[in-house]
Amino acid sequence: MTKLDFPPARFEVEDQLKRMLAAPRFKNATNPSDFLKLGVERALKGQKTTGSVIAKGLFEGKYYSGLSSDVRVTAKNLRRTLAGYYANEGENDVVIISYPTPSKDKSLKLQEGKAYTPTFSYNPKHERYILIRMGFQCLDRSTYRDYRLAFTLFSNIFEEDRNNIGAIFGLIEAICKFADRHWKYPVELKSAYAGCINLFDGLQDRAQNYWRFWATKAYLHKGMGKNHLVASLYAKALEIDRTATESYLPYIEFLFDSGKREEALGLAQRYVNDRVEDANAVAQYGQILCGAGLKDIGIGHLKVALMMDPGNCLAHETLAAVRFAERDVEGIRLHLRMLRVLCDDESFRLIVEFLESEEDRYDLKGCVAGLLSQETSGAFASIVKP
Repeated sequence: MTKLDFPPARFEVEDQLKRMLAAPRFKNATNPSDFLKLGVERALKGQKTTGSVIAKGLFEGKYYSGLSSDVRVTAKNLRRTLAGYYANEGENDVVIISYPTPSKDKSLKLQEGKAYTPTFSYNPKHERYILIRMGFQCLDRSTYRDYRLAFTLFSNIFEEDRNNIGAIFGLIEAICKFADRHWKYPVELKSAYAGCINLFDGLQDRAQNYWRFWATKAYLHKGMGKNHLVASLYAKALEIDRTATESYLPYIEFLFDSGKREEALGLAQRYVNDRVEDANAVAQYGQILCGAGLKDIGIGHLKVALMMDPGNCLAHETLAAVRFAERDVEGIRLHLRMLRVLCDDESFRLIVEFLESEEDRYDLKGCVAGLLSQETSGAFASIVKP
């Protein structure tokens, strides 16, 4: 499943802080509340909070470095108060404010300024976040129906909340996915790419320190044919979060397109190693390997994906294309039959159109139509001679 780490908007964090400070649980805990308020306000300004900052702000005249435990004890109480709040009255709040938990090994200490600096994230239990996660799960799959559902989910959220960064990136990536497959959009969009660029412009101040802002922008520009900008955009994403960017499939595809085959294969291997129980990820890896010329290994992973999920459309579609290149009519027929059952009508039509466009290349003129016709009548005979 796609990892979602979109940063909440500043106003969302500010609203969350107000809500928490107004709760009886925090009103009855003065020091933890003051600790929370100071840390959140500094974090929103991009400032880290150290123990000495907390000491001067909360315990002026009573704190002596190395001698007093006031800061450490208050931080511990705050973490306990936060845990209680989010387990009860704050269970369905939109934003989660949290602090790192110190290691039980006393010899391992957090970096200066990290232990007392809060982080902000969306609540994975919140309904809107669940819908966003569903949208990205759809984009991890491969049919027109999946992409259309993702587009609809993101569009509905965006209409309700124009500041929702997850919906914005989801919309843009859905459009890119349709473009990758040369499929029409689920709705008519005038100047879709230009509209996406405008969305990016509106996010500049808020999301420029977020890796996916630059990675998704690179994905979009690649689709627009502005390849001269793509490398520099991905470079910014890598600088912010190398691990996350290197797990972004469009970046791995970009490396292949740039001739960096071995690096791309290494990242693809790492991608699937981190998702060994995800049939979609295994199928994606198999597709990548087949595209890189490692057909036998790729087919092996595609078969594994089908063992994990016999209804995996991406695996069936990729194997249909592989069998087509091999002129294996029985193999083509098998996967077309499965795709007809598994796919929506539009997805199946588009897959058939793609295979038919490849018929001349492999001397299989009329093969697909013949197979579909015979499948309907219940008969089967070889379409091409051995």
